[in-house]
Amino acid sequence: MGSVESEQAGAGRKTAVWIARYGQVLTFLLAQVTAVVACVCLFLMLSGQDQAKQGEIIKIAVMLVGGCLAITIAIVYRIVAVPANRRKAIEAYGVSGDQPALPIHTDRPLSGPLEVLLLASTAATHKSQVFFVSSACINLILMYLDESWLHLPLAFASVLLVVWQTPTVGRLANLIKEALGQQHITREAN
Repeated sequence: MGSVESEQAGAGRKTAVWIARYGQVLTFLLAQVTAVVACVCLFLMLSGQDQAKQGEIIKIAVMLVGGCLAITIAIVYRIVAVPANRRKAIEAYGVSGDQPALPIHTDRPLSGPLEVLLLASTAATHKSQVFFVSSACINLILMYLDESWLHLPLAFASVLLVVWQTPTVGRLANLIKEALGQQHITREAN
């Protein structure tokens, strides 16, 4: 009877594999949006339509500073906010009192608190990815406006950082291990 109840409790719950695949699809879509913006900007830039005013050095420098500022904000968010959000999610998991059956299988439904932990972590990652997509799009649009190819490396780096943050099953499994280890330490302290 207990196994039937546990199956019903797990019905509708996500697996770590499902959460990772969802994150990977979202990452692909974010990269695809950036590619579309790049294609449109490059088409407009290379189509031969001249801008009204071209190439003032001060204008290009100001736009490069704007492009660098966009990627700097994205990097700072990634370094500061994403780990803070993960720590908060791990702390919330630690006080949840969850006692999942070990070993945890990534292809089986997760307990409610573990699901919340993984979803919170991937949400923080996706917010960071959106900052980098914004940085890439800003640099691509600035590239079109000031016709400076110097924005292209910044846009390319932003896209690489979007892809680098792709949620994977291994990363999620490591987060579960970290949360379970932290929960174990919290229990021993009490």
